[in-house]
Amino acid sequence: MPDQIAITRLEPHPDNPRLMFREDVIDGIAAQLREAGTFDPAHALLVRPANGHYQVVRGHHRLEAAKRAGFDTVPCWVREMSDGEAYMQLALGNVQGELSPLELGRHALGATDKGKHNGFNLQAYAGLIGKRPSSVSEYSQAAQVLESLENFECSKFLDKVYHLYAVSKTPQELWRVFAQWIVDTKPGPSVNQTDDKRKELNKIVRELQEADADTGELVYSQWADLFLPPEQVAARYLDTAHPDDGEIRALTSLARMTQETIATNEDKGRFDYTAEGYHLWLQDGTGTYAWDKDQLNAYRLKVVAAAAEAAKPPMPDAQTGEWYALGSHRLYCGDTGQAAFWEQLPNAPFAFADPPYTVGVNEEAEDFEWRHDWLTERAATVAVTPGIASIQDFYGHQTEMPHRWAMTVWLSNGMKHGPIGYANWIYVGLFSKQDLPYQQAQDHIKISIRTSQTQDSGFEWRKPPEMMDELIDRFTQMGDMVIDPFLGSGTTLFSAQKLGRICYGGEIKPERCNEIIVRWQDESGQAAVKVGA
Repeated sequence: MPDQIAITRLEPHPDNPRLMFREDVIDGIAAQLREAGTFDPAHALLVRPANGHYQVVRGHHRLEAAKRAGFDTVPCWVREMSDGEAYMQLALGNVQGELSPLELGRHALGATDKGKHNGFNLQAYAGLIGKRPSSVSEYSQAAQVLESLENFECSKFLDKVYHLYAVSKTPQELWRVFAQWIVDTKPGPSVNQTDDKRKELNKIVRELQEADADTGELVYSQWADLFLPPEQVAARYLDTAHPDDGEIRALTSLARMTQETIATNEDKGRFDYTAEGYHLWLQDGTGTYAWDKDQLNAYRLKVVAAAAEAAKPPMPDAQTGEWYALGSHRLYCGDTGQAAFWEQLPNAPFAFADPPYTVGVNEEAEDFEWRHDWLTERAATVAVTPGIASIQDFYGHQTEMPHRWAMTVWLSNGMKHGPIGYANWIYVGLFSKQDLPYQQAQDHIKISIRTSQTQDSGFEWRKPPEMMDELIDRFTQMGDMVIDPFLGSGTTLFSAQKLGRICYGGEIKPERCNEIIVRWQDESGQAAVKVGA
């Protein structure tokens, strides 16, 4: 028979994993005790002697119910037990329903910690209490989260073991804000909703990490330290769904690009940005402007502009007979009718020539003599725009290149003034030593040009960029060579640049060569190089 022990001599076990008493259970037991008037020995508590008193190992709810029912003594089975045996009984005596999964997880953590020196692990623990190891593992991971939450009302998580298990699958520094979100969200999120948030948070964290250069392990990047602290980012995301992983990727990419530009130019004169100043700017904007990709990009563009200004090369001074490399393009300053130009040219699928062959325009046109029939030796197809008023003279007296066909370019809004008003079309003669490549295309091009291009300029023979884009696109492929012996303002070269082609061109006037070089340097951010210098 169990012993009757005074309630005043009974103490709860200090490591009881219970988060809280189940008031409904206690009230139900107390009501039964009052009605019966006695405490049935079949439901005796299990206790062990401890410091002149008795420590309750099993029956904490029953003890509390007996107190409320006004009992002075309760029946107890007294057993001598070691600390380890008593601790295990806290779970073994409660697996029939008194301990929740989260409380079992708390107990499992303590049991494996106390027994780890003897090789006692979760699998062995699960076997003792008759639970699946996978379930006990999930319970204990959820309990780990709970144990880390200081100043939290633990009772709010009593039935949320799988919510906390989802939290445990995120980095530990996010546990508190994630758990707070579970508590604050009304109505409470489901397990599936919590797990969806877990997946999104982990994607965000991955964007904040990089591989350690020495170990290869994933660690937080400098951006996480500077202006994207993971806990603060997670809290904002859980509250507003921003910034998500894509936005974090954009922010870190912009920050990285800006830093790289600063690092490349920091030691140059006339460049005022520093890495230290940029980092301070990011830190001050944590959670505000530094989390706005538009503002980060605006800062980046200012840095890029400052770098371009600091890196600008000196003004060019092209001289007759010189070649310049403009990236992959080549520019010759001089008379392109001479062998010094055309002997240096590679073969190309297409050449364009817009000679200053407009009778009566000015002295330059009057003195011009065509010496460019060599074009059909270098290019498979040659397009020439001799000017409408000069077509008869060009074909009758100037060239012996094999004529194959002609095209027209119709300018829907006019380019410049002609004899009867606006000149609305451009004649393009096509020459080749072989048949033209069949394209199943129309032999006219219709374009509309910008209003600024319809006005007269100091350079009489410039052709609209839209026309050059069309011709180059029709007669060449990406990466092909284009030849232009009359570059003028450089229209062909810049169309080739835009379309991914390479231009070999020449211009007789040094001042125009300088203009082409300056424009190319401004647009590309690179420096032209004099070939052979």
